[in-house]
Amino acid sequence: MDQLIFFKSGVDLKSSVEKHRFSYTRQYSMTFAQNLRGLAEQLTKQPTALLFYFCDNLSNSDRISISNITKRFEDIKLVLCTHSSFALEAWRLQVFDFQNHPINNKKLQESYTKHLSSQGGNLKSFNVKSSQGLFTIPFKSVNYLRANGNYTLIALTRDKSLLETKQLKHYISCTEHDINMKRVHRSFILNFRNIKSVSKSEITFYNSEKKLPVSLSLAAKIKRILLAR
Repeated sequence: MDQLIFFKSGVDLKSSVEKHRFSYTRQYSMTFAQNLRGLAEQLTKQPTALLFYFCDNLSNSDRISISNITKRFEDIKLVLCTHSSFALEAWRLQVFDFQNHPINNKKLQESYTKHLSSQGGNLKSFNVKSSQGLFTIPFKSVNYLRANGNYTLIALTRDKSLLETKQLKHYISCTEHDINMKRVHRSFILNFRNIKSVSKSEITFYNSEKKLPVSLSLAAKIKRILLAR
């Protein structure tokens, strides 16, 4: 079971965080701490957890606490959640991941997915059943999945594609197992690993001649995600 710990000094994060679902396919637990003593108790009980450490500004006290945590609990992965001005400091502190304010569900999910990828035990492919049989498709071979009513078009490298009799929501688990697979719209899951370029109206992919037409707003959103990587 994946263990997630959320800490912010003097603040109860439970009501704002527990409503968020981190995974539809994996079991996980969430615990919360408001002081360093309670946090130490949770870390002792769950020494391999993913820790989300929240602070409005990174004080010297926070720096010392983070340094002590990473030294004492070597298997803890700490995600520092604070103001963007402390991004370089996060790198110096050698935290597992950094998320800048404002923190939202998407950012928390990104760190969780990165955590799964770092474990090395997550799935590298998914199965598709068709009239021709059962196929195993590696995530790296997928350029995108596009909703088409009650169907889903799976666009692969080398201009191959499959039309599945399942809605796109049934493939959301792909985004949990591969950090490069992201749902960017209610109709699209994109593999950012395979994106070659993004213009105002289309996306091109490596190992594919077919371009994906997109709206101006979606193209802009995809560019922002790429620039933040």
